Amino acid sequence: SKEECDPTYTFEPPGDYAGDGCIKLCQIREKKCKETARQRYESCEHFNKMATIEFGRCVASGLVDCYNNVKSCPSPKKIIPKCEADYRDCYTSCGGFVSNSCDVYEED
Repeated sequence: SKEECDPTYTFEPPGDYAGDGCIKLCQIREKKCKETARQRYESCEHFNKMATIEFGRCVASGLVDCYNNVKSCPSPKKIIPKCEADYRDCYTSCGGFVSNSCDVYEED
């Protein structure tokens, strides 16, 4: 079986003005991606708290047709790796080089 590797990424910038400017945009995009993931999760959790309270009130009032509208919230832990992968792709497309500690290069 293939051993699990937790990669460490090394970023080598393109080293030119345009490339560095391009990478700054990648960084902004990644930060926004992560913030959005956290905000969506928090608002989903807030919605669930309210839905649970409403459901409890409905049940307590003796009504029969009470619906629990709690939904599953996408964990930021699942979305953030995608933000980071997108950042690495963006970095590369700006002319930078990303190496991964888990990649084993064959020696000639």
